[in-house]
Amino acid sequence: MASAVGGRLVVVAPHFYPQTGGYAHAITNFARLLAGYVPVTVLCPVPLAATRELVDQNLQVIRLTCQGWQLATGVWDLRAFAWLSRRVKENGIRAILFETAETPLLGLRALGLDVPVMLRVHATGETELAFQAPLEFDRDQIMRSLQRAYHYFLMRRFVRRAPVVLSTNPYHLRFVKEVALASNVVAISRRRFFVVPNTTDPDVDATVWNMPTPFVDEILRAGGRFLLSLGRLDRQGVEQKGVVDLLDALALARRHDPTMQRVFLVVVGDGDQRGALRDRAKALGLDAVVILPGHLPQASVFALTRAAHAVVLLSRYEGLAMFALESLALGAPLVVSRTGGLSDLVIEGRNGFTAEPHDPVGAAEALRRVLEASRNSMSAASREVFASRFAARRTLETFMDVLSLIAPSPLSERVEIELEAPPGR
Repeated sequence: MASAVGGRLVVVAPHFYPQTGGYAHAITNFARLLAGYVPVTVLCPVPLAATRELVDQNLQVIRLTCQGWQLATGVWDLRAFAWLSRRVKENGIRAILFETAETPLLGLRALGLDVPVMLRVHATGETELAFQAPLEFDRDQIMRSLQRAYHYFLMRRFVRRAPVVLSTNPYHLRFVKEVALASNVVAISRRRFFVVPNTTDPDVDATVWNMPTPFVDEILRAGGRFLLSLGRLDRQGVEQKGVVDLLDALALARRHDPTMQRVFLVVVGDGDQRGALRDRAKALGLDAVVILPGHLPQASVFALTRAAHAVVLLSRYEGLAMFALESLALGAPLVVSRTGGLSDLVIEGRNGFTAEPHDPVGAAEALRRVLEASRNSMSAASREVFASRFAARRTLETFMDVLSLIAPSPLSERVEIELEAPPGR
């Protein structure tokens, strides 16, 4: 297939600014980073509403908005394909990067265009849910259930056919090879695979100065420290993030270590399971130390991260979680489960500790060990790990190398990448 040269990189982004979830932050940060060095057009279904549009050099945002159910059934995909095909005919697109497989009809049709196509797998939607989640039909919403099943079918098809698969971590590249492609060596050999990690906003440190830190004053007055976690508190979010495992681990740690009695846990996030989590905390005797504040603005989460003794994410399955990555950049010690890309964030004993998923006993020991360790030394180690593995410069250099292979330009593309370190690094 011939490749368009000298044109823009189109990033298809089902999640994007001004959304505030982890996917949206990851994709927004990545697109803005790339736009500093190549012309980027973001094609997304996210309405701007009353928020100001992003204004970055070389960044164009095309918002083809529609209702959510239309996105699932492909109406948005068809509308976006018409836009893409016109630009390809004008030779204005160098390559298309699909951020997640959540626009599968568009992705499948784009494979027939005369332009290189890349799919970046973040996890969860494209992998565990699309390939392994059991089909569950809601009798009250049969059509929605059928749409979701068909949507997952198309997502699986897109992942299996994508000629170039990127992922934020090695774990999910292996998942695509072993599960999506069933370890078929011929099918695997016909595709190309690259790891391109997420990164944070280079100014992440600067956004937290002088921001309010909810609950910190109350916790300090009570003579305690606190652990911080975050995630959607609906059914799927609670299951994925292992929130019940975290409550159980804290209860076990307190049972075996009296000094843990003054340790609080703040779990940021909202959803229909908040009440059930409060009940679980009460049953475990944790109701006085577990705080469930609901959704908080990103700046407040950053401020809490700076104040917490450690950030904890005991996910049962996970990609390269933006919350954990941002916590690493902010110098937080980590306690994470050994799953997905989370393991890449921790050097055991230096900047945090790990435990197996579904293992509250092992997680309890990890909580006790992180609370015994020096917060300052582990914080410095977290910043070092971030700088060496996930800094914006490294992510940018990696992607630019991939782009030069997938969509070569006849022009010299030697880019001098100079990203200033954020304050406090």
